[in-house]
Amino acid sequence: MHQRWLALTAKSPLRAPSVPQVAVMTDAERDSLDLVNTNIQTYWKEMRDKFITGEASIDAEWDRYVSSLKALGLDTFVEVYQSIYDRTR
Repeated sequence: MHQRWLALTAKSPLRAPSVPQVAVMTDAERDSLDLVNTNIQTYWKEMRDKFITGEASIDAEWDRYVSSLKALGLDTFVEVYQSIYDRTR
């Protein structure tokens, strides 16, 4: 029965072609993210809510919003996740 099941599922269009590789952070990457993640997330949520409610204008404040995210370490955040992605491709 087991062999028959394997034969049937091997040809199934629903079968995943392979198991994706799991991304694992190094201790250094985790430390880098710990330093910036909380501040970025807090600011992002605050501004998201202001943009949604109209308290802040996306058109008028977008450049300042991006500059503030970069000042909080957004470039480091992106670099770490890019490194993890590149390593696991």
